[in-house]
Amino acid sequence: MSSKKALAAIQTMKIIYGSQGRQNILPYHYLGMVYRTPWRFWYSNSQVFRWFSRIMLVAFTASIYLPLRGVDLSYTPYTIVHHQLDHKFGHWIEEMRYPVDEKRVEEYKKTHGMK
Repeated sequence: MSSKKALAAIQTMKIIYGSQGRQNILPYHYLGMVYRTPWRFWYSNSQVFRWFSRIMLVAFTASIYLPLRGVDLSYTPYTIVHHQLDHKFGHWIEEMRYPVDEKRVEEYKKTHGMK
């Protein structure tokens, strides 16, 4: 759409709806669109919108709260691969980090009659 056609459309809109109607239909700024969105109407009349709003509020709150607590929320190929490796080799890595003291295990089994 050329700028002349867009201007003609806006002028027609102003003639039919007035300048306030033009601002409602095609706001000048993005914040105007957010401001003129009927949030309360949608929230009160749509259960789906209500649940979506709640879930998004929880997600937004978590995205602020968790990094402040020091949780690493980075989602990069490196973290994805290493997360998968932790799932696959977690038991083995844990044994390497914290080796099992076999002598104490045998002693525990003998004292509790497990062997």
